[in-house]
Amino acid sequence: MTKKTTILFILLFCLLNISYAQTIFDWDNPNPVDNGNTVTQTKDGILTTFIGDTFTLFEDIGGTGGSSGNVVRTGNEVSLITFTFDQAINIVSILALDGSSGTPANTFTFTPSGGTNSVVVANIAGDAVSVELNWTGVNSFTVETDVDVILAFDNLIVQNFPLQTDDFKVENILVYPNPVNNYLTLKNVENIEESSIYNSLGQFILSTKETLIDLSKLTNGIYYLKIRTQNGTEIKKIIKK
Repeated sequence: MTKKTTILFILLFCLLNISYAQTIFDWDNPNPVDNGNTVTQTKDGILTTFIGDTFTLFEDIGGTGGSSGNVVRTGNEVSLITFTFDQAINIVSILALDGSSGTPANTFTFTPSGGTNSVVVANIAGDAVSVELNWTGVNSFTVETDVDVILAFDNLIVQNFPLQTDDFKVENILVYPNPVNNYLTLKNVENIEESSIYNSLGQFILSTKETLIDLSKLTNGIYYLKIRTQNGTEIKKIIKK
């Protein structure tokens, strides 16, 4: 076996055994650091910074709203906070807590920076909501409310999904339309052995050998299409709308 063939074999093996491990920033372990106007936590090699006003902290609020252990929160009523990361990551969801009286509901606007993602809006009324974000390649995001309130957050779920999927192209495969509503078409591909769809959590959804894939029953969000042919494997990011 030549050196070039060995390298190609290793690359294809890695593609076929992708890890979709998640990291949950729970503000408990390892211990977060209170820097006054920021709180930081490093986990699985990812540094996350919570930026509030002049006074931020982490504290245990006794499981309120489904929180677990500590949450990070602002010390004063504010309308804008920021989360930053020291590397581009995928963000799955976050538990957001509204410190107001609960009437009426407040509008929380989640705006990402980095990647090609959409703004997410949630209405929260003095309670906690797990907000599904499903963003990829994010460096930071802000949360803005329509009124000043105490803002608290817990269980920020992220993942180090291999974003540069096109680095291992084996064919000039085209997939369209993308974003897709109902049917996804594969072009410039021969001898398909299998095409598999995974959600943003890395969970298997379906597989087929056809070049026309029915995605009409999938919920909106980010998916990954793994195309395996006789020439190798290629992964494409798909947006379902």
